[in-house]
Amino acid sequence: MGEKELMHWLITVVLPVGLTLIGFYTTNKSKAEAMEKRLTTMEVLNDMQSKILDSHDIRLSKHEEEQKITMSLVEQIKNLSTDIGELKQDFKDFQKNYGGK
Repeated sequence: MGEKELMHWLITVVLPVGLTLIGFYTTNKSKAEAMEKRLTTMEVLNDMQSKILDSHDIRLSKHEEEQKITMSLVEQIKNLSTDIGELKQDFKDFQKNYGGK
């Protein structure tokens, strides 16, 4: 192969293939960097959402405890009202039997 043919072969075969490979590498590298940045952003968002969910879970647990306490207090108030009603009736019966008005 002569020098002229070698130069023609380098220009027509090797140079286009080399440029194509360089372009392919550059494109893939930029896409990989963009995907890495996006992945990092998604990880940060995921961490923030996990923290928010943990916070909500704690708040819901506290709310459930408060609801249990409130229901217990309501039950105690109902029992107290019943007891007061019974006391009023006993007092009326006492007044009727032992010299009230």
